[in-house]
Amino acid sequence: MATFKEKATQNADSIFEYINSIIDTRGRSHIQTIMKTWNTRDKKKIATWVAVFAVTLTASTLIDIYLPHTIFINVVKWILFGGAAIYSGFSLAYMLVYAFGQWLTKITGGRWVPLKQQPWASFKARIWVVAALCVGIIGRTITYGNGDTLLWSLVGYSSIILVALVATFLLKTEDEIEAKTFGIRDERTKNYDKAVEEFKQNVQERKDKAREKAENRTKLIDRLLGEKPEKTPDEKPNQED
Repeated sequence: MATFKEKATQNADSIFEYINSIIDTRGRSHIQTIMKTWNTRDKKKIATWVAVFAVTLTASTLIDIYLPHTIFINVVKWILFGGAAIYSGFSLAYMLVYAFGQWLTKITGGRWVPLKQQPWASFKARIWVVAALCVGIIGRTITYGNGDTLLWSLVGYSSIILVALVATFLLKTEDEIEAKTFGIRDERTKNYDKAVEEFKQNVQERKDKAREKAENRTKLIDRLLGEKPEKTPDEKPNQED
């Protein structure tokens, strides 16, 4: 009995330490675990993620079908199955994306550049991309996630998984971390700021040209009645001596 308690305590401590490491590293530690799992082809861990996701999603769907949609039941469902479903589902989703990137690198002979390392993908640009995608995901959830659907758990879990997956796009690269450490901007951020400044200048130039054109345009009343004659100084008559 003491051995069982010790193992249970050790397992609980390991889980809490792992969660703390995820929080401290903003998810980087778990992402590294996912990448390592794929690179080493850890079939046991992959099978565990698949089984956990399948069981929790099936159980949640059955609850949606056969039990009333009350707050209490939904809270219990999310506590029992939601966290495990989202954790395993995110792990599988990120692993698929990572494997797909490796496949692209292989078939292109190493010429494929990951999205986060593309010239346009500065941190500021990625913020806008992630914000737009999150708005789309929220809209999808509102559209298909009404309380009467039998796929509420699938919609809810997949929405959170997609948001978490998209959020990894905001994790800074090594160059961005180094630039922040030394208090400088990385090259892509400089290019982004330069492009934004050029855009603002172009907009201002177009506004100035439009304003100048409007000021030089003949007014409607002048076109109808004719332009006013220009005022000339009165000529003084020549006085003969």
